[in-house]
Amino acid sequence: MDQQEGFLAQEESSSKLTRYLVGIGAAILFALIGKPLIQTFFHPRWTAERVGAELERDPQMGDVYVALRENYPADSRRLLEQAAADANANDMAAADRNAFLFMRRFTQGKSAAITAAPADLLHRIAQEYSALFHVLRNSDPALCGRFVTEGFRPGDQPPAYALEHVGRLAALQIRAAHAGESSGRVARGELSDRDGAAFGEAVRANDPAAARLIADPAALRAATPERQCDAGTAIYDAAAELPRETSGNVVAQLLRDSLRQ
Repeated sequence: MDQQEGFLAQEESSSKLTRYLVGIGAAILFALIGKPLIQTFFHPRWTAERVGAELERDPQMGDVYVALRENYPADSRRLLEQAAADANANDMAAADRNAFLFMRRFTQGKSAAITAAPADLLHRIAQEYSALFHVLRNSDPALCGRFVTEGFRPGDQPPAYALEHVGRLAALQIRAAHAGESSGRVARGELSDRDGAAFGEAVRANDPAAARLIADPAALRAATPERQCDAGTAIYDAAAELPRETSGNVVAQLLRDSLRQ
């Protein structure tokens, strides 16, 4: 066992886990859409209702919009009114930026509720993130690496098959927030040593080299995009493979730390 592996084996507290396994910070920002909401249907005299109808028909955005409308109708209305205003101004850049910032603010504002969601929903989020990382790793390693170190930016255009996962993730997060505000909410503190140790072991089992890289934030920042992508993939593969309750606790910690950034 080398020095770095020994460090990983010993660091089991939730605070230390955050340092070496969630040190990617805003890398995994659970708050993005990844494409302009209305870029394909600019038209004069758009209304909120017409934008909503178009969104509901969109194969990548339909589930996100329905989840928002059903669970948070007032927020949905604000989003549609802003989108209609941007469409009528023929301002695609503003539409992209405002949609991105809306989802970012919404998700950060709901972070406590999301992390209180039932384990099943959080486990499904882990599975979708794992799938998204694999798609990005195979299709656009440079974007995947930047996603790990910085998160997506307004205007980024991941491949269509990656956006399918992004859409499902956004919808899952909205539903998780609503569930976390209901009577079925789960009170979770910081990750326990036991769950942290299980998570660390799963990461090492999936990719020992990535586990060592995650332990060194400076090395992670200096790594190639491919290796940065591998690190993110290893984290969410591990989270998705853990037993459901443990996975839910781990994902809650990942969400909690990334949304603090």
